Formats: sequence, C-alpha cells, structure tokens
Amino acid sequence: MAAKSFFAQRGVAYIERDVSADPAAAREMQRLLGGRMMTPTIVIGQEILTGFAQNRARLEELFPKPKEVEDGSAGSGVRDDGR
Repeated sequence: MAAKSFFAQRGVAYIERDVSADPAAAREMQRLLGGRMMTPTIVIGQEILTGFAQNRARLEELFPKPKEVEDGSAGSGVRDDGR
C-alpha cells in the first residue's frame, strides 16, 4: 500500500499486476527476479526495485514531489503579485 500511496501523491501512472491471482504475472516476476517472488516489485524501464521501504530514496530521486505538494501552496489561491 505504501508504494501505491507514493505514486498517487506524485501523480505517477503505473500498472499493477496481482501475482497471487495472475499466473502469467507471477511467472514474469520469477523471470525478472531469478526465480524469487517479492512484493512489491517495481520495474522502471530496465531498473528493477524489490521492496518499497528499502528503495524509497531511489524512488524519490526518480519521482520527486511536485513543488506545490511540498510547500502546501496547491490550490491556495495566492498569486505571486499578492492578489
């Protein structure tokens, strides 16, 4: 759930594959991970990240928070000219 929330906060589109319900997805995971099964497995281009917490710093590098989310200014209605 943490990975889903992380991507949602940053507006990152992703494809979720349920390896417990989709045998083809499970086989693909095993192929990518040398026979192992680990969730979440996050594939970004050719980069494969297993686990969320241990890869959070890398994900933050790849998908930084938009400035308006970081400073809370989104939707504030405050303009730069003070109006």
